[in-house]
Amino acid sequence: MKRLNIDGYIIDDQDRWLYDLLEIPNLTLAKMRAFLVEAAGDDIELVINCMGGDVWSASSMYAELRDYKGGSTAKVIGLSASASSFLMLGCQKVIAAPMASIMMHNASSYAAGDYREMEHTADVLKHVDETIRNAYELKTGKSRANLKKYMDNETWLTAQDGLELGIVDEIDLKDGEVLTEQRFSQLLPARMSNCFSPEKMHQLARKMAEKPPEQPPNDSGDTSRPVSEYQSARIRNIRRKITE
Repeated sequence: MKRLNIDGYIIDDQDRWLYDLLEIPNLTLAKMRAFLVEAAGDDIELVINCMGGDVWSASSMYAELRDYKGGSTAKVIGLSASASSFLMLGCQKVIAAPMASIMMHNASSYAAGDYREMEHTADVLKHVDETIRNAYELKTGKSRANLKKYMDNETWLTAQDGLELGIVDEIDLKDGEVLTEQRFSQLLPARMSNCFSPEKMHQLARKMAEKPPEQPPNDSGDTSRPVSEYQSARIRNIRRKITE
């Protein structure tokens, strides 16, 4: 299997010299085409941690991937945002790592001029958003109205959210295991989810009612506070450390 790492930004080929000069990771249409030619029909995997970039370049890569004759998989290992979130849909399968994120939003641009120029730019952006929705609709089968809400609200998806929406086909757990049809609440592997079955939870609740847990000491050595207050204090301490 041939692999292509997609990091940094998706850019136009004309801008590549500057990104390469500054050593900023990038992907251009020419790089994608060269990769597909070298793969020569072998199965390919795109390993994605990408913030997005140029819509037209990403749209062209999406089309190239759909025309590729070999098997194709996109694997989101970190972030697939903006233009990257529809580029990857050109692959036959999309796999997300458990901690992956996918971000969908409307296209954006800059404009200068009078009200006519501003209105024209707004119309062009609405047109671009419609073309992007085509890729999401083909992949998920969701209504365009629902997909518009996702884009209007700049929606951030976890791997589980992506699976539920249909933009992700599998969640890569480990050692070749994948999650394909379970929903968010069923993410744990079966051998672990048995520990949290309703029957197990009821048994645990009965045991705790019969014999409450021992009172843990607080930082000052005072053991008179109830467990819940003690736990709340520990949580506050943890949060304080995280935000420092």
